[in-house]
Amino acid sequence: MATPGWYPDPWHEGGGPAGHRWWDGTTWTEHVQAPQPPGGGKRRRGLVVGLIAGALVLIAGGVTAAVVLTGGDGGRKAPSAHGLASPDRHAPSPSASHRAQPSPSGSAGEDRHSGRSRPPGQRPAVTGHVGDTVNGLRVPVLRGWRGTSTRTGAGLGYGTVYHCPAVPADYCLPGGAYTRVIAHPGDLTLKELAQAEIGEVAQSTYGTNTSGQKDYGGITGHRRTAAGTVTVAGRKGYFIRWKVSTGKGPGAVVEAVVFPSPRVQGRYLLLGFGFDDNSTGPSVTDMQWITDGIERLDGGRSGTSA
Repeated sequence: MATPGWYPDPWHEGGGPAGHRWWDGTTWTEHVQAPQPPGGGKRRRGLVVGLIAGALVLIAGGVTAAVVLTGGDGGRKAPSAHGLASPDRHAPSPSASHRAQPSPSGSAGEDRHSGRSRPPGQRPAVTGHVGDTVNGLRVPVLRGWRGTSTRTGAGLGYGTVYHCPAVPADYCLPGGAYTRVIAHPGDLTLKELAQAEIGEVAQSTYGTNTSGQKDYGGITGHRRTAAGTVTVAGRKGYFIRWKVSTGKGPGAVVEAVVFPSPRVQGRYLLLGFGFDDNSTGPSVTDMQWITDGIERLDGGRSGTSA
């Protein structure tokens, strides 16, 4: 656990520079210092960048805290479908299963993330919820996590900040998650949307941050470890999970979940995850528990659990 001291403010929102907030060794306090002049402060990176932009200004390892907060959306357009035809055009079959079940070899199902997955059915404690008032969602906060509402959605951060592996002046977190609107869904299927978003989730959390820094030495490779249909807040969606290798640091597990908005017809949302792939990162099954626990902010039913 980090020692008491001043750290980049994990709850900062907006386009201006972040100040510093006092960490008392256990939790963030209300004491905040104003931002330093240009050149005098430290950058936020990894999960921090993602959280700040789309969800939460927490710093996440492998995911610069800023990434989770921002949601990693740079205003890009989703790639075209390149003429691909699919019957699940934004609407998987109602009979589709919640998630692909793991195969004995682990090649086609859940990636077991350092062998630390929880036994089937053993759910982590939910310590609270954070409201995504922009998108009409109520997101669970699991034990060991922190959450906040932002201007673009909601963000979650896990664990204690640390100096990023390749850029020690930046701070990272062991894990994070965020929600945001998919700006230009086009006429893509849910599967195609997930394919379009997973690369952005990986890059925004473990690739190049908003300051142009590669806190993990850049992404050197990836492989898909799981994919399939999923239910989020009562709406059928699709997820893709990658295991990512980086130039420096632990590598990561990232996931993109796309699903129709429960509030606005024709709008599609992204739930992005980035976890350090080591003993300090959260269990990969937290991705499932968070996804399953999301509800409509108006009290609608949550997704089903495996």
